[in-house]
Amino acid sequence: MSIKHKLDPRTCAFGADVIEKHLMAMTKEIEGVVNSEDIEYIHRMRVASRRLRSALPLFRACFRKIKFQNG
Repeated sequence: MSIKHKLDPRTCAFGADVIEKHLMAMTKEIEGVVNSEDIEYIHRMRVASRRLRSALPLFRACFRKIKFQNG
């Protein structure tokens, strides 16, 4: 049995902010990773990508099904 909940637009707005924050944190490290300047760039990018991957399923209902696939 599936229960449908009406999605509050504020939830999706919050989710967009969270996802954008983690995406920006990840993209901020790209240049350092590409240039192999310091191992910390890789560490920070991995942390940001884990956080981004964790946030996406939480806000799954905010995405059209065709645009979001889990797994």
